[in-house]
Amino acid sequence: MEPCSNPLPFPKTYWVLPGRLLAGPHPGSQDPTVTDQQLHALLDCGVRSILNLQEAAEMDQADPPYAPYWLRLQELTDARGLAFRWQRHPIPDYTAPTPQDMRRILDALDGALASEGAVYLHCWGGVGRTGTVVGCFLARRGLAVGEEALQLLNQLRQVIPNARSAPESEAQIALVRAWPIGA
Repeated sequence: MEPCSNPLPFPKTYWVLPGRLLAGPHPGSQDPTVTDQQLHALLDCGVRSILNLQEAAEMDQADPPYAPYWLRLQELTDARGLAFRWQRHPIPDYTAPTPQDMRRILDALDGALASEGAVYLHCWGGVGRTGTVVGCFLARRGLAVGEEALQLLNQLRQVIPNARSAPESEAQIALVRAWPIGA
């Protein structure tokens, strides 16, 4: 797989499957104007489903707290007459989900990809939890397994200037390395 030439909606995002699966950071901001710009950009890229890997109270830890972007997203999709699906599959920051939880997340991701439009997958920074799910997704699809899945993940992320290596924690890296094809 080569890095995608499709436009990216905002910084630190990358296409996993060009035009179908986009990954990156939380799409909101403490500035409502920036949140609107980023949400419009996601919709303009064809995103019609979001899988959020953050815990429910995670955004409350910022000072000032972030407004829930999905409320504004609902307003924007209603105004455009778009069907949209938003799901939360929480993973505590810097941790790896259990294999059973990862299968549930990957099943939800496959379900979202089976519907119309692109899917946006995110956590807070778009590196650890998002990278873990993307790495396991690459293995599930047989696109890359083990160390090759980690290499492909980081190759896809090369569109991000000064991108950190993903995923972040040893537990996350170990889960990607061990994830089998088709699981």
